[in-house]
Amino acid sequence: MKKIIIILSVVLAIVIIVPYKAVHIFDGGSRGYGSVAYTFVKYHRIAEQDENENDTEYEVGWGIEIFDQLVYKNTHIIHEQ
Repeated sequence: MKKIIIILSVVLAIVIIVPYKAVHIFDGGSRGYGSVAYTFVKYHRIAEQDENENDTEYEVGWGIEIFDQLVYKNTHIIHEQ
């Protein structure tokens, strides 16, 4: 019985922790990688523009979500003309 509990625990931990999906987010090129418990998002999306700006601004960086709650986000804006 102990061996069955250990095997089931290991299988459950693998299912929860190991990333199994890659998601394309339709916001300009962001991608998400994750499992049941977390998602790692690599941002590359168009930022909001000012009326008097002619260049395109992109938000790039990464973030971590645990059970769909954002816990860390590290992004910055780059400008392209």
